[in-house]
Amino acid sequence: MAEESRNGPQAVDQLKSDLRSLRSDLETAARTVNQLGGAAATEAMHQAQAQIEELQQRLEGLFDDVQEYGDRAAAALRDHVQAKPFQSLLIAMAAGFTLAHLLSRR
Repeated sequence: MAEESRNGPQAVDQLKSDLRSLRSDLETAARTVNQLGGAAATEAMHQAQAQIEELQQRLEGLFDDVQEYGDRAAAALRDHVQAKPFQSLLIAMAAGFTLAHLLSRR
């Protein structure tokens, strides 16, 4: 389970990194298109589009990984609640009281 909890945040970090990379690639492509003319610009746009499609596929894979991680975490939580309902109820109540106490101080 410890490995699963690291995979989710790592996947989200990778997703953020890929989005930053996509933004940078698009900015670079836009500058290149402005500098080029005619057929060269068309070729550059095709290359940029190919890179965008590749990044989109990678992002979809990462979204799938994050969704799978969430599903596994939800299943693990559901299993824990079913296995130990009284303990789960006490934990939920303690968290609720703690949260209410913290929010009432503001």
